Amino acid sequence: MSSRTYCSALLLLLLGASGAFAQRGPVQPPRIWLGGSAGLFTSMGGFSDGPNDFYQFDDDVFSFGGSLHVDTRIGLIVGVEAMYTKPGYIRYDRAQVAPINEDEATVLGGLVSLRLAAGGGGGLGLYLGGGLGVFQWDVPDLGAQNRDLALNGLVGIEYSRFPRTPLFLEYGRWWVYHEKEDVQTNTAKHSLLRAGVRLGLF
Repeated sequence: MSSRTYCSALLLLLLGASGAFAQRGPVQPPRIWLGGSAGLFTSMGGFSDGPNDFYQFDDDVFSFGGSLHVDTRIGLIVGVEAMYTKPGYIRYDRAQVAPINEDEATVLGGLVSLRLAAGGGGGLGLYLGGGLGVFQWDVPDLGAQNRDLALNGLVGIEYSRFPRTPLFLEYGRWWVYHEKEDVQTNTAKHSLLRAGVRLGLF
């Protein structure tokens, strides 16, 4: 078989493959996304526990998180998230405004979350998000683990130069409702700045 025949056969094969690809249409982005992040609680705040004790947590505390989300194809991305951090704290006597003890807590957060794209271009996209879940506090002075209702709201920027592995930067606010006896209003407010990457699975 001559080289001209080989070239003709190869050209026909490429034309057939390109035609089949065109019939399939554009490739859809992944629906399942796995994410990982590292961040900094720029403001941890604190909460009261009982009539006299107040727990003040350190600011600028590192945290780590993971997520699993599903693209619904209707503009919303929904899923679950988890977060881990170990802030130091000081326990105060509210009556005497004096420190009683200083230690380190372990905090785990979990929530059901959603994201809504808000526009963008050139590989950058802006989105809004929020979630509902729990904060679990393991504070030595409390003597037991405590689970509190938590709400989350955030704004983020996603860089999708590589569509299956976009990078993101988020600023979020947490409202954690810690209720104990003789405490009427007791919402801990935390601010979290984090960056991470998402991996499109399928």
